[in-house]
Amino acid sequence: MIEPYAPNIVRVSLSLRHDDAVAAPGYGITARSSMEGWKSSRTENADTLRSIDLQVSVTSSPRASGSGHHDGGEIGRFFSGSTPGVGIHIAKGDGTHLLDLQGWQMAVPNYKDGTAWLNNDRRPADPPFFTVGATFSAAPDEHDYGLGQNQEGYLDRRGHVLRCAHDYNAPGGQSVCVPFMVTNQGYALLWDNPSRTTVSLGFNGQNTFQSEVGRVSVSSSSRVRATMIFIAVTVC
Repeated sequence: MIEPYAPNIVRVSLSLRHDDAVAAPGYGITARSSMEGWKSSRTENADTLRSIDLQVSVTSSPRASGSGHHDGGEIGRFFSGSTPGVGIHIAKGDGTHLLDLQGWQMAVPNYKDGTAWLNNDRRPADPPFFTVGATFSAAPDEHDYGLGQNQEGYLDRRGHVLRCAHDYNAPGGQSVCVPFMVTNQGYALLWDNPSRTTVSLGFNGQNTFQSEVGRVSVSSSSRVRATMIFIAVTVC
């Protein structure tokens, strides 16, 4: 699902579970979606949303549907590599390329991926949860800043792997992650997921976010409240 929030902000949400894909964003997001200033169009190859600031296209292919969300029930579909392909291309209003969402991941905790231990944190009353991730394009001259208060000693995070979590015992002082990144390419990215996340920036021309838990359907007793994939791209 792709939702504009302002002429320069768009939210992208993907899931193999339909209700999760169309659910509201996580707590702390108080803005509301709005189509004001946006127009939509459809061709044989792509669905496109346009505003004065942004152009967002979802390419059509046998493995990527224009609806932007995918549905499935078999447990085998929730293992890494099983998510359908989706091509989401984001450009400035004048057509200048900004960002591509190249791939995404959604899997039940499992031994193959070394994530089965996460099931130990799930209580019987909790709804199912999944490991989730996404891969974005990274320009050769891109530089990435932000992601909270960390003690690694570098300002530009390109070429580094960041463990995005609150760590009171970090050697250089407590580390506090804020999953919001700004770049010199004219966009910012908000990863709306408060679970422990690994962020790898600039490797092989890609930026990746991988979270231990992603879940939209939450109960009042849940300890971890997390959305699936939420990206806000802002023209800076």
